[in-house]
Amino acid sequence: MKSYAPLLIGCLLSITFAVRPAAQNAPETRTFTGTIMDNVCASAGSHGPMLEKMHAKTAQECTVECVHAGGNYVLYGGNVALIYALDDQIKPEPFAGQAVVVTGTYDAAAKMIHLATIAPATPDPATPAH
Repeated sequence: MKSYAPLLIGCLLSITFAVRPAAQNAPETRTFTGTIMDNVCASAGSHGPMLEKMHAKTAQECTVECVHAGGNYVLYGGNVALIYALDDQIKPEPFAGQAVVVTGTYDAAAKMIHLATIAPATPDPATPAH
């Protein structure tokens, strides 16, 4: 009678080594800071022009109105080179127009954050309030 043990062990080892590199290449969770904006205003670097067009009074109103008009929520890092698409368009809405801290994995090819968590950014206690 033949033993299938060596064949079984060989199959298990090949599966183990085939799966292992994929786990090592999994993207790591990163933290990003910025402001939740709509993609149109973020590309312009300001809500200014759209505030007038949309008759919005605040950055929050402008962002929500622009998204409801067909835009997308993005994380704006302070300049147009730091605009990140967000894969989740539901979680950012309560934070529209606010400074936030976002955690997630980053897809560099799509310049997109796969959103895990989002929270308001806490002000730096060393920075005096105006």
